[in-house]
Amino acid sequence: HPMDRLLSGDVGFGKTEVCLHAVYRAHLNNKQTIFLAPLVVLAYEHYESIRERLKPFGINVALLTRMSTTKETSAVLK
Repeated sequence: HPMDRLLSGDVGFGKTEVCLHAVYRAHLNNKQTIFLAPLVVLAYEHYESIRERLKPFGINVALLTRMSTTKETSAVLK
């Protein structure tokens, strides 16, 4: 069943690892996920590390921020 989850915790407690595990499990079940970050800079940092870590599994990773152009947003959404 589709569901929304919010993972909250202090710095260094493994939130990103838990989220990546959930992203991978969703991929195995042919589902899409979204990974939100509160800052554009943090979004770029997460994007780079997540893209590299999930590349061996053939998972497409895209980045959308408030700084993304309309053209970039349209391309990602397609």
